[in-house]
Amino acid sequence: MIRVLCSKKETVHLAFEMVNDIPEKVEDREVGIKHSLFVHVVRVLCGFKDFDAAKQLILKMIADTDSEERDILIYDINILITAYVKAGEIIQALEMVMLLECIGFYICNPLMFGFGRST
Repeated sequence: MIRVLCSKKETVHLAFEMVNDIPEKVEDREVGIKHSLFVHVVRVLCGFKDFDAAKQLILKMIADTDSEERDILIYDINILITAYVKAGEIIQALEMVMLLECIGFYICNPLMFGFGRST
């Protein structure tokens, strides 16, 4: 259902609302499903250049994930950082990099790609 809603710009916000309503704590067997749905919606929102909604989902994912399990989130946050950089939104990309640093991660690849193209 969520993947179908993500196929059109007009309905992607319904998918956003659905994944945003997934409870913070889910059963262990549902964690992977929750994560893949979040990532899919984030990727689609970035494709439609709706960075605010994508950032909201990323922040919810960070809040819902235990600190010991946050290493899986670097890929997800990297999707948003790369989208920001490709769109020339370097300040927002740097804000997300600083967020990553606050939770203990350091990256530079998407930024190097973007700085070379954003002048």
